[in-house]
Amino acid sequence: MIGILILITAIYLYLVGNKRISILIFLGMLNKGYQVLTDNVIGIKNLDIALIFMIIICIYSQINEPHPKEQFGIRNHIYWLFCFLIFSILFSHIHYGFTFTQILQGSRHLLFFLSYLFLRKIKTKDFLWILHKFYYITLIVSILYIIQVLFNLPVLPYTETIEDINIDRYTGIARYYNSPVYLNFWILTSILHRRYISDLRFSHIAPFVFIIALLCTQGRTAIGITFATLLLGMFVQGRISSSYRIITIIGIAILPFSDLIIGRFEGRKRGGTSEDLENVINGKFIGAVKRGKGVHNMGTMTYRFAWVYERAEYLSNRPLGEKIFGLGLISNSQSEIVHKLYNFKVGISDEHGKISQMTTPDIAWGNMLSQWGYVGGILLLSLWVRLLIIFYKNKNVHPFLLLAFLSILQNILGSFAGAGISNTALINFYFCFIAAMPSFLKQSKNMINVNSTQTITS
Repeated sequence: MIGILILITAIYLYLVGNKRISILIFLGMLNKGYQVLTDNVIGIKNLDIALIFMIIICIYSQINEPHPKEQFGIRNHIYWLFCFLIFSILFSHIHYGFTFTQILQGSRHLLFFLSYLFLRKIKTKDFLWILHKFYYITLIVSILYIIQVLFNLPVLPYTETIEDINIDRYTGIARYYNSPVYLNFWILTSILHRRYISDLRFSHIAPFVFIIALLCTQGRTAIGITFATLLLGMFVQGRISSSYRIITIIGIAILPFSDLIIGRFEGRKRGGTSEDLENVINGKFIGAVKRGKGVHNMGTMTYRFAWVYERAEYLSNRPLGEKIFGLGLISNSQSEIVHKLYNFKVGISDEHGKISQMTTPDIAWGNMLSQWGYVGGILLLSLWVRLLIIFYKNKNVHPFLLLAFLSILQNILGSFAGAGISNTALINFYFCFIAAMPSFLKQSKNMINVNSTQTITS
């Protein structure tokens, strides 16, 4: 199997010292094979081989590699999360009666925060090399994604057949959900830190390609948040006066897709953006949940809030242990057991017409509530917030730290329209920035000292 060969290669490269390629492969495993080497292509789940890699490398790293000085308190946070997950596993076994095999199947994707124990040891030069590769991977996949959407051609591996692809009811264009993994980060980088990509090939067209790929996702929330984050980044950089050039670039890229954008945001049928927001603000989803019907005829944001509300209301009437640990560490694939425990009405229907009870790809807050419970959800969210604060405080040290701050902020804001921050695989990318921070801080300090010396001598 291709997947096993990839796993063996990644482990071997790490053990012989070629960590940069090994980590590049590992991050690909965590992110659907960069939408190219997907589960169907490699014959095994990417997250499963990523878990095996992580366990082996964590053990090797803890035994054989020196431990860098911990400066930001993240390692202790990782330990707290791990301890909570151990107690959650025991709770699921004792309280819900799940077997450890079932628990492993339901919780294995929650463990990837442990990768911090070896990712924090990446050398800065290796991390920058990995970023270079990410740029080219994202650019190539973005081009393929645009072709896929605009021409409805299967140029990227997809889990559904072309006949099963959802046609957006507002734009009439097929919606594909395999957009490039690091697309939003490279939109920010190509516009706010253009000097970084100026020496890379195709840098003059990269911002246009990335923005067009974003528009092709047809995700209203993602598009709005991305542009808002860009404006925030310009403001923080003090570049508002030069924003006209950026706006012109964005405008040129958007112009051919103006009908798509207007149709997507206005909505020509029930459930458009304005009505959707009105339903959320007025709490109309609550009544729909209590009636057990009507939510699926509302807009997507209304549906997402209804999903969370239904689980939160259920937990509010349950014992304290369930409030702390959530609905139990079991996956939706254990359909028979899950539907004996729960009968939620709001959720995505599977091929048998049954509602997905435990998780959703539509809103991160619901996943944190169901899988982590209130306490675990707070612990996981606080890790994201800790990273956000660290990068914000050091945003002037290096442009990449500002980009990391903006990217995490984007993920947190986007958590109302996707599973993002509930996915512990996503956080590994930002652990690499933490690994590079001591080097960035040292460079910044040296630059300050040089400038001070020049000022004195002059």
